[in-house]
Amino acid sequence: MWKCPVCGKENAALQCEKCHFDGSCNYEAFPTLMPIPSGRRAISRLRQKTVDVLCCPDCGGSSFCLVLASRALKCQRCGAARTLQQAEVLAADQYRAQRLKDPKFVRPIAITAGDFHTAVLLSNGTVRAVGMNLYNQCNVEQWKDITFLCASWNRTVGLRKDGAVICAGVNGMGLINLPGWDHIVSIAVGAYQTIGLKKDGRVVATGNNFFGEGNVTHWSEVSAITAGANHTVGLCLNGSVLATGANSDKQCNVSHWKKITAIAAGSNHTVGLSSDGRVKAVGNNSFGQCGVGAWKNITAICAGRAHTVGLREDGTVVAVGCNDHGQCNVSLWTDITAIAAGANHTIGLRSDGTIVTVGDNTHGQCKAAVLMP
Repeated sequence: MWKCPVCGKENAALQCEKCHFDGSCNYEAFPTLMPIPSGRRAISRLRQKTVDVLCCPDCGGSSFCLVLASRALKCQRCGAARTLQQAEVLAADQYRAQRLKDPKFVRPIAITAGDFHTAVLLSNGTVRAVGMNLYNQCNVEQWKDITFLCASWNRTVGLRKDGAVICAGVNGMGLINLPGWDHIVSIAVGAYQTIGLKKDGRVVATGNNFFGEGNVTHWSEVSAITAGANHTVGLCLNGSVLATGANSDKQCNVSHWKKITAIAAGSNHTVGLSSDGRVKAVGNNSFGQCGVGAWKNITAICAGRAHTVGLREDGTVVAVGCNDHGQCNVSLWTDITAIAAGANHTIGLRSDGTIVTVGDNTHGQCKAAVLMP
C-alpha cells in the first residue's frame, strides 16, 4: 500500500483515490523533483531550473514512475528501469553536466600540488585548497583576482591580475612587496625559494639561496620558470634551458637542451618537453623518474618528489617513478587537460571541470570533491 503524502489515504496504486495526487515520482530521493498542488489535486512537475536534468540515457525520456515492489525508477517511454541509487547518481551527473555548460558557472581552470596539499584556481579568480595546513598553506579562501597558482611543501603562492604576488604558509600570509617584484607574469616555488618571471623576461627570487637556487638575477629572455627542492630552472625564448642551485644529482645539467617548449622540476630531477612531443630528464633516477625517453605525443609535463607525469595529445596520462602510494596509477584517466604532481600524489583536470586524483591522501590532499564548486 502507498500512503498519499497530501491527504494520508492508503492506496493500492500510485495515484490517490481521494485527492488524485500523482505519486509516480519519488520526491524524497530526488530533490530536483517536487509536487505542485493544484486545488484538491496535485501533479508532479520538475522544477523549472532543472527541467532537463533527469532524462533517460537510453531514449531521452523525462517521465518516470516508481515501481514499489522492486524499488526501481522506470522510464515511461522505453521501460528501462534503474535502482533508486543508480537513478540518483544519474541525476547528479546530468545536473552537473548541465551546470558546466553554463558560462556563468564557477569551475576549476587550473590545478597545482604542494607536497601534501592541493590547490585549485577557479574561473572567478578565487582559490580553494585542501590537505595539510600545518603552515596555513591552505588559507587561501580570501584570495581574489588570481591568474596563476603554484605550491610547495609549506606554502601556496598566487599571482594576481595586477601583477602582485601573494603567499600563504611559511613566512606568513600576504603580498610579496619586495624591490623588483613588479610586472610579474609567472611564479614558481621550491622548498624555500620563490621565483618570479617578469614581463620583460627577467627573473627575480626571494627566500633561501643556500645552494644558489636564487642566483637568477642575470637571466634574461626567459619565457617560463620552475623550481625543485633546491634548484631553479628557466626556459628561454630560443628553446634553451638555464638552471641554478643544488646539482648533487646533476639536476642542473640542462645547458645542452635545445628546442624545449616546457619544463618541470621534481625534488632532485628536471624534465623538459621538446617541440616534437618527446620528453627528456636529468637528475636523480633512483625510482626511474627519469625514464621518459620512450614517451611520445606529450603536450604537458609535471614532476613530483620522485615521479614524473606526462599528458598526451589524446587526453590520456602516463607516469613513471616512485609508486609507493599509487601516484603513478593514471593509465585509466581520459579527457585530461592539465596535470600536477605533489610529493606522492597526482592530480588531473578534465575538460568538463572535474578533478581526478591518485596517490597519498594522508592529509586529505586527494579529496577532490572538496575542491569542486
